[in-house]
Amino acid sequence: MMTAKTKNNNTASKKSNQKTKAATKKSEKKPRKISVFQVVVVLILAIVLFLVVDLGRQAAANYQVQREAELLSQQLMLAKEHQNELLSRRSYVASDLFVEQVARKELKWAKNGETVLVILPHAEESKLFMKTETATMQTVNTSQTPPQAWWTVFFGDTEQTVLKNEERRMKNEE
Repeated sequence: MMTAKTKNNNTASKKSNQKTKAATKKSEKKPRKISVFQVVVVLILAIVLFLVVDLGRQAAANYQVQREAELLSQQLMLAKEHQNELLSRRSYVASDLFVEQVARKELKWAKNGETVLVILPHAEESKLFMKTETATMQTVNTSQTPPQAWWTVFFGDTEQTVLKNEERRMKNEE
């Protein structure tokens, strides 16, 4: 038969077993069920986030398109101004006034009865001008035939060369 101590131990062990079972039941939580409301809220948040990102992209693209449109409109205005300048220049060049101006300034022409005055620079400058002008000027012999003229242009005056060579030879012989 059992003694009182063993009965107490058995009852104590039964109580502890019950307590451990209760503790395990508490630690074993049942999985929470997700309500339909929570799913709907998450979907709505995802859609709102997508729409905000898409709206931001569209706003950035729209801003870039507007800047490009402004730049192109400015370029168009500059091109139109340049076109107007060219058209006015074309009409001026086609006029008799422009032809007369070019004839007077660049070609030094004058109308009948007018006298063209050429103002020369100072004496020192005119000496330098005359030296450079005479150095660059070449006389053209009009009695030459065209092939002789070309020969003179490319190879110099052969008559002068022959005469110079004969003079040198005569000096050397003396």
